[in-house]
Amino acid sequence: MGLEPLRQLALDKDVKQSSDYASDGGFPYGADKAADGDRFNFSTTSGKDAQPWWQVDLGSVADLERVDVYNRSDCCADRTKDYYVLVSDEPFTGTLADQLTKPGVWSHHETAQAGGPTAIPVAAHGRYVRVWLASEKPVELNMSEVEVYGRARS
Repeated sequence: MGLEPLRQLALDKDVKQSSDYASDGGFPYGADKAADGDRFNFSTTSGKDAQPWWQVDLGSVADLERVDVYNRSDCCADRTKDYYVLVSDEPFTGTLADQLTKPGVWSHHETAQAGGPTAIPVAAHGRYVRVWLASEKPVELNMSEVEVYGRARS
C-alpha cells in the first residue's frame, strides 16, 4: 500500500490567460505554451491588462503538493515577480482581491522574481490553479512553464 507517486498534473491540460500577446509576425504566445513540457518557449499576456493571470484546469480535484513556476531564461525575467499562486475547487471569478478573501481558495504570495523554477509548496486540494500578478498597472506576465505536482483523487 502507500501513496500514489506525485505526478505533473498540468501537462497538456486546458489552460487560459487574461489576454494573449502576438508578435508582429502574428506568432501567438498563448497560455498553452506554459503547460506543454517545453521550457524553451513561453506564454505571455498582452501587457494591456492590470493584474494579468494564467490558469490551468486540471480536469478534476486533486491533492496538490507543489507548483513550480519557470520564468523565462532568455530575457524579461523581471516581468514575473510579485505574484500569487491560487488553488480552488471552483472556477475563479472576480478580482484578485475577491479571491484572496474567498473561502476555499488557497493562496501563496511570492514577492521575489520567479526562478527556474521557483518551487511553491502547496498543502491544498483543487481543480484550478492560477498564477496572478499583483501589479495594478498594465504589465506582461511571461512564464516558460508551470508544473503542478500532486495526486489525483480516486
